[in-house]
Amino acid sequence: MLQAARDNEFFWASDITILSTYSCNLQCLGCEINSNYSIRDPFTKQDRLSWLDTLASFSQRTNIKISRMNVMGGEPFLDDAFLDIVDKIRTLFPDTNLEIYTNGLLMERRMDWLERLAKHEKISFYITIHKPDETINKILAKPILFLKKNHIPVAVRGINMKGLSSQEDRNFWRMPYRFEEAGMKIAPFDHGDPLMSWTTCAVKYQMHLIDNKLYKCTRLAYLRDALAKTKQLDDPRWQRYLDYEPLDLTTAGIRETGAFAAKTVEKYCEMCDANNNWIPNDKPVYRKDYVEWFSANGTIESL
Repeated sequence: MLQAARDNEFFWASDITILSTYSCNLQCLGCEINSNYSIRDPFTKQDRLSWLDTLASFSQRTNIKISRMNVMGGEPFLDDAFLDIVDKIRTLFPDTNLEIYTNGLLMERRMDWLERLAKHEKISFYITIHKPDETINKILAKPILFLKKNHIPVAVRGINMKGLSSQEDRNFWRMPYRFEEAGMKIAPFDHGDPLMSWTTCAVKYQMHLIDNKLYKCTRLAYLRDALAKTKQLDDPRWQRYLDYEPLDLTTAGIRETGAFAAKTVEKYCEMCDANNNWIPNDKPVYRKDYVEWFSANGTIESL
């Protein structure tokens, strides 16, 4: 979403996110970017670096400033493309705030990566604990201490950690689709209340950069990938959502960008839950556990 400012300048009032990789060391049920389906990454590091060049050209051409960018996955600490992407962002957008999203489980093994990342200005870390257990504090202790000593902001969600911006939130999962037990198929909510869905959406201002295009939210950005994996691209329930058109940064000017930015509630919002229902943070993070979880919880038709 854009906000107009004085002197005919525009500023992004939201985040632009780029994935360093689809790969993840977890496969959480309900993953917003669908890493739980183990999607083979269709893009290379060079692809992603070229998208950033396109974004920079777009910013210069339209006089639109990027206030914040996020790098996430998957799990960024799995792939060293992550480091090159961060370097590229800092080179092209030196004044942009940069936030790294990670599940934190691999940071201790990648202390040399943290040392390289710590050299950048305006960088911060957001660690989301997907399945708290007694080992988490020990795993995170060394990397968090390093970040704090280097005066790099770090926040943790999922557990309380003394001295940090953290939150023990055991009910922060919100399913992006309805899941059907048979064959792990997914279905849209199709609830007819797009306004409420948009109002309660946690990612409505988190646009994603893919293939030189911007998508208005996380779930629309990776929907086609999820449906390809579940063999549902021809599923009639999803066709009205697959006609979504992202903003093409190679051609978009101020007028097209303004029209894109002005969009809030759309029919596509009916894909997601309208009731802001959250479920306990006890759903499986490994695919092998899905069958047992579905057996205990039954077919998920409403959450």
